[in-house]
Amino acid sequence: MKTTKDLKKSRFWARALLFKPWPTEEEKVGLGGYMRQIFNGKPMLFRSEQLDYMEDDHTLQSPPHIFVTDITRLAELSITALRVNLISWEQGSDEYGVNLPQHDAYVSTVMSAICEKTVLLEIDLASGTDDEIAESIKTALPQWRSVKGIKADESGAVRF
Repeated sequence: MKTTKDLKKSRFWARALLFKPWPTEEEKVGLGGYMRQIFNGKPMLFRSEQLDYMEDDHTLQSPPHIFVTDITRLAELSITALRVNLISWEQGSDEYGVNLPQHDAYVSTVMSAICEKTVLLEIDLASGTDDEIAESIKTALPQWRSVKGIKADESGAVRF
């Protein structure tokens, strides 16, 4: 089988599902299928013809280690914020209020119960080149890990 860029990318994404903290139900089903294939001695998870969907340039992709916030995750964050009284919203009203004394606190800090190992961020894609944006994130990672008390896991690093 010819190894294409899309095939390599798909294999990398499949492997990343093993470590994803919030897999969707669809991803859980896919992961179960991948694991059955692997344990049945068939490590080729994808055939080239299965990758036609990868050509969709109109869908945001979530590469390994990065999770583009979907509506389900946004709802989980919003409901949790209401439950722990970080924000208030009166039924029937379009107005909400932030209840924190430090209203500019970081979500990853004040909602650490559901953001235990993550930092929520937005990336301004127009603010620089790919290399500049990647370097900014790379520079911030050690400080973020220090603040969150997380050590980088180098043991299972997969290199391509």
